[in-house]
Amino acid sequence: MKSGLDYSKRGVDDIKLDLKSNENKREAVGDRVTRVKESAMQAHKCVDVISKKNAEVKI
Repeated sequence: MKSGLDYSKRGVDDIKLDLKSNENKREAVGDRVTRVKESAMQAHKCVDVISKKNAEVKI
């Protein structure tokens, strides 16, 4: 009976470790997505500035 409980406890411990690992990976991906969004917004601003300059030159 005790060995069955020990086996179940090890299984639960393994699941907890897997969940923690997945949580850390998810947080890292979320951080990367945030940085990509910020970079994309900055790129759009640069494109807008260049577009305005090109529009002024054509006039």
